[in-house]
Amino acid sequence: MNPYRKLASVLVACAIPIGTVVGLSLTSPAWAKTHNKTVTGTGTVVCTPPTAKLTFDPPLTPTGTSAETAKLSKVKLGTCTANTGTVKEKVTATITGTTTNSCTAFATGTGKDSVTFTIKWTMPKETTTSVNFAAGTIGVNSTDSGFVASGGVATGSFATSSASFTADIGTGLSTLQNCIGGKGTVASVEISGGTGTF
Repeated sequence: MNPYRKLASVLVACAIPIGTVVGLSLTSPAWAKTHNKTVTGTGTVVCTPPTAKLTFDPPLTPTGTSAETAKLSKVKLGTCTANTGTVKEKVTATITGTTTNSCTAFATGTGKDSVTFTIKWTMPKETTTSVNFAAGTIGVNSTDSGFVASGGVATGSFATSSASFTADIGTGLSTLQNCIGGKGTVASVEISGGTGTF
């Protein structure tokens, strides 16, 4: 037999088992269970700075009387740090409430609104967190440049009954204050700072 052909046959024979073993180890149920396991995070998470867009439909006016729908979009929590290190997430938020599109009614009636944040942790994989700030826990704080909330209830990973957040709206605060004073309208504000803790 040609010595080169014999050598090639030996290499092929050796390569097949090695490749098969590697392939099985990377796709076996045991490997997947170890590397793709979803766990429930514990302890406290601090996220800063959050960013989002708060849109009003219809826009807020000085004397508005229509039912108001507020929506949070493009929500990001910034850098989130837990007791195990930095965690990454994807967030959606839902606002429900009964305020009108009056700037004054919005500023004084945020206590009628509730907000629920659904946080899907992507790295590491941890059980989804749902954080609800019920009506009466959210307020507008002019000295803190935006919104404040406390007493939120988080379930899933990082469960707590004392979640809190501050959300800075920058120049949007002066726009809202002008509207309260009878000047201009507010279609949206940008949240661009603050801290969330749960």
